[in-house]
Amino acid sequence: MKHIADGHFVDVEMSSPDRILARSEPWHEGDKDTDRHLDPDDTGETIDANGIKGIPKDALRQLLLFLLPRTDKPTKWKMAACRLAVVSRILNIDDLGKLPLETLAKQLGVTRSLLSLRQLEIADGFGLGKLRSSKSAAARISYKASATNAHRKALERRQIAAGTLLHKAPAASL
Repeated sequence: MKHIADGHFVDVEMSSPDRILARSEPWHEGDKDTDRHLDPDDTGETIDANGIKGIPKDALRQLLLFLLPRTDKPTKWKMAACRLAVVSRILNIDDLGKLPLETLAKQLGVTRSLLSLRQLEIADGFGLGKLRSSKSAAARISYKASATNAHRKALERRQIAAGTLLHKAPAASL
């Protein structure tokens, strides 16, 4: 659907100039990593504007600002895909809530721990509490303390081995 200034929508034709160009444009040398499954003629994957046309534009803008990282790094769009996948998983869109994070991570080309971290950040940010597939708050606190302790001990061992361990001196002696 294409929006016309008077507020009406018209169907985008399957033989529009943009679609014809997308079909016929040759692949370039630099396109070797481009996903060739993003086919402009995939009519099974359509954009249904009817589902969102009742949403105020400002609300839609806020949602997109939430999903899109505020960065110019080349990973911006992959991170946006991760955020969208995590929100979809939390809301169980298309049964994504049942999909293990490991599987979703492989599909996105990221680590399971990255998706877990983003899922926790989003769930905590919305005050959702424990998700079906995550640890309880008490288990997370316990794990954090354990992991922090293990990290400190490993750092201390490395500093001892390198001869760079600085002993803590009381503030009054400094």
